Amino acid sequence: MPPIGHLEKIVQEAMSNFGPDVQDRALSFLHDWVNSPDHMRNEVCKKLQRAISKHNPKKERGALRAAHRTARENFASELAEVVSREAQDRQSASAMKKELLTGYELVRRQGKGFVFFGTARSDPGDTEYERAQELARETSILFGSTIWSGAGPGDMDAVVRGGQEAGGRIGGSKIILTEDQSEFEQNVSAVFSEDEVTECEYFAPRKVVLTEAAMRERESDRTGVICLPGGWGSMDELFEFGNLKLLKKLGTGHPVPLVLMNYNGEYDGIVAFIERAISDGRIGADQGCIKPNDPEQKGTIRMCKSNAEALDYLADYYNIPENQREYAARLRNWDVEPDKIADGTGSHSKKQT
Repeated sequence: MPPIGHLEKIVQEAMSNFGPDVQDRALSFLHDWVNSPDHMRNEVCKKLQRAISKHNPKKERGALRAAHRTARENFASELAEVVSREAQDRQSASAMKKELLTGYELVRRQGKGFVFFGTARSDPGDTEYERAQELARETSILFGSTIWSGAGPGDMDAVVRGGQEAGGRIGGSKIILTEDQSEFEQNVSAVFSEDEVTECEYFAPRKVVLTEAAMRERESDRTGVICLPGGWGSMDELFEFGNLKLLKKLGTGHPVPLVLMNYNGEYDGIVAFIERAISDGRIGADQGCIKPNDPEQKGTIRMCKSNAEALDYLADYYNIPENQREYAARLRNWDVEPDKIADGTGSHSKKQT
C-alpha cells in the first residue's frame, strides 16, 4: 500500500477543480477505504457508490464518482507500482549480496594487499603506465603482498602487470560498464585469469571488496592504498578512503597507510584544498597531509612525488630493514627520461574532453 500521504495527493489532484467541501468528503472516503481491512475494501467501495448515487447536486456527484474511480483504478495502479518497485529492490539487494560474497571469497583466496587506483586512459609505453607498473612491481617484491586494482585498462592494468612481473599474487574487482557509460572501461584486464577477478554490476560491493582487500586483520598483514593520477573515479575512491581512514573505519584492527602519488605536481590542487580546509577550520590540523619530517606522522594521507619516496615511506611504515630495501637500484630516473605523456598531464591530449 502506498503511503497515505501519497494517496491523499492523488485524491487532491482529482478534486482540485471542486470546492473544499467536496475535497474533504473525498478525503474522508479515502481514509475509510485505506483503514478498512482487506476483505472490507469492496464494501467501502459499494458504500461510496451508494453515496455517489444519492448525493446532490449533480456537479458534486461527478466529483465523488471521480474519487471512487481514483480509489478503484489509481490506487490499484499505484499499489502495482509499489509491489514492482519492492520486487526490484529485493532483486537488487540479492544481486549486491551475491557480488559482495563473491568478492569476499576472492579476497580470502588471493590475500590482503595494496590497492591501487588510477586512470583508465594510459597505454603501455606511456610514462604514466610504466611508472605505475614499476611502483606495483617493487611494492609486490618488497612486501610479498597481493596487488589489487579495479581490473580495467590504463593504470589499473599496469599495476597488476607489475605484480605479475614480480611473481606475486594479483586480484581485481571490475565494474561492468557499457560503451555509453565509459569509452575506456568495457573489458577486464587481460592479465587476470578467471579466478583472480570479480565483476560487479553495482559500485557499492566493488568498493567494499577493495576496502576489504586493504584491511589489516593481523599485525603481520602488509597492506595499503595507493592513488595514482586519475580522474573522477580515482578522486571518488581517494576521498572515500581518506574519509574511512579519518573516521577510523579503515584499519579498524591495525592502521593502513594511504598514499597519494603527486607526480609532477599533478595533485598540488588537492594539497592546496586540504591546507585551505585546515586553515578554515573545516578539518583538524592533524587530519591533513602527513609531513615527511613529522616524527609522529600525524595526518590522513601521505603525498609522495616519486616511486622512491613512496617505497621509502611504506618501508619505514612497516619497519622493513635497510638490507631488504633493494628497489633503489631498479628504479628508473623519471626526472631524466623523456616524458611520453602529452604536456606531462597524466594522459594523452587526444583523449581529453
